[in-house]
Amino acid sequence: MSSRSKDKQRQREERLADERAKRERSKRQRLMLVGGGVFAVIAIAAVAVAVAAGGGGEGGVSQTSSAPRPSKAELNSLPKPLAENISMANVIVDEGVPALQDRLAKLRGYPVVVNQWASWCPPCRAEIPLFQKAAQQYQGKVAFLGIDMQDSRGRAEDFLSELPMPYPSIWDPDSAAISSLGGGQVSPTTALVDERGDVVFTRQG
Repeated sequence: MSSRSKDKQRQREERLADERAKRERSKRQRLMLVGGGVFAVIAIAAVAVAVAAGGGGEGGVSQTSSAPRPSKAELNSLPKPLAENISMANVIVDEGVPALQDRLAKLRGYPVVVNQWASWCPPCRAEIPLFQKAAQQYQGKVAFLGIDMQDSRGRAEDFLSELPMPYPSIWDPDSAAISSLGGGQVSPTTALVDERGDVVFTRQG
């Protein structure tokens, strides 16, 4: 092969390598730009998986726990949708699928961890302290929302008095709300909704 041919081959290889590098950079940039929160989604998905996987056992988890409300200064430092969600902490805000859709719409732009619970569900009681801790740890990046399935309001409110949650809950007497996220068959259920409002993870049990 002549030196001229070798030069052309080397230039072609360099050009192909440069194009591959550009594609990789572009791919990384797209991942970083998706809602600005792809890494938060990944992190909280890991939390959701860990919590859901451990939800069925006693595992030394405290059966009573508290979830202190953030101070006014802390709330003011958070993005408005997240602060508004936290301001409704430990309250059953409304009922059914419309209430769930309304809450998720107001949280669009942020990943949302949805945890279905019930006063009659021992595994729910076991995992609530883990969700309390995760909600407080990620409060500036991720929203949390509870769904109280097939429960009476009175028993649900007693449950919240015992295990306060640092986020609001939707009352779901016929399990339609959690079913819309891919759950409703087993309690508890954990779902992850991404910044665009798409359900990207659901674990039952």
